[in-house]
Amino acid sequence: NPNATGGFYSPLNLRPTQFGLIEDAFSLAQRQKQRQLKPGEVSGFWLNEAFKFIKHKPKIFAKLILRKICLYWQAQEIIDEPQYLLLKDKIPKLNLNFGLISCLGLLGILLSRRDYAKLFLLYAFIFSLFFSTVLFFVNSRYRLGVVPAIIIFSGFSIWEFLKALQEKRIIYALGILILGVLFFKTV
Repeated sequence: NPNATGGFYSPLNLRPTQFGLIEDAFSLAQRQKQRQLKPGEVSGFWLNEAFKFIKHKPKIFAKLILRKICLYWQAQEIIDEPQYLLLKDKIPKLNLNFGLISCLGLLGILLSRRDYAKLFLLYAFIFSLFFSTVLFFVNSRYRLGVVPAIIIFSGFSIWEFLKALQEKRIIYALGILILGVLFFKTV
């Protein structure tokens, strides 16, 4: 979709409800094909439309993917559920900053790379959730599943920093701190 932003929005003036989107997408595909379609054919139609967009506008597609990658790791909540805004102020635990967790988590992933064989399942879990979200559209509730694994790596980055200070490896500790600040500024 040339108008895609990376997050969810109701495309092509389709009704912004779950059933409205399904019904309107179905009707639009049938109008384009000028015949009745089975559900699998409707899915195939939209998949084909997506591949046409990628083929004919690869630069726009690449920019969109890059934007989705940034959206995924950023601190700002990307919501499509208004109830979240109501609950956020009432439940303090919802004020946890994903940006800080993701920053420290990405740093922890980088710092733990020497143990990649032992941590392969955690890496695979994180990046499979990441890629499956970025492939479609980014939404805070879809990145929520990655939080427990990212917190493990966040803890590792803090532990690695404190260990470096304790062992008086000041240059290494400073490097971790600088990377952490750069990640935080980027996220």
